[in-house]
Amino acid sequence: MSKKGNFILGVLIGFAIQVVLGIFGVTAIISDFIGGLAAGYLSGKDHFKGALAGFLAGILGGVILAVVFSVLGFMLGKILGPLLPALGFISWLLGLGLGLLAILFGLKGALIGAIGGFIGSVIASKLSED
Repeated sequence: MSKKGNFILGVLIGFAIQVVLGIFGVTAIISDFIGGLAAGYLSGKDHFKGALAGFLAGILGGVILAVVFSVLGFMLGKILGPLLPALGFISWLLGLGLGLLAILFGLKGALIGAIGGFIGSVIASKLSED
């Protein structure tokens, strides 16, 4: 596990696992943990690197989630603007609020991913001892 590039590969694969499990309807906490676990395992035996890989995989998921919710909020405000004139004026607030809410949920996913990454690196170190 000492090859160079395992850290970045672990982050990307952990992020991909989070996205795939999220698409198939797995609970967000479980998908964040499993993605972090994979990222930590692939990053190697260093526990700090494992936790950091899980954290970064969770942050990537949170950024994607924030962008999607912000765009959906702006679109919802623009669609409902002609129907409800007061909402049309504050449609940008709706998008901003949904984006900030998604960032908070992304931070939750990053922390759970960091825990999974730490456990994944512990598993990698225990398996390499044998």
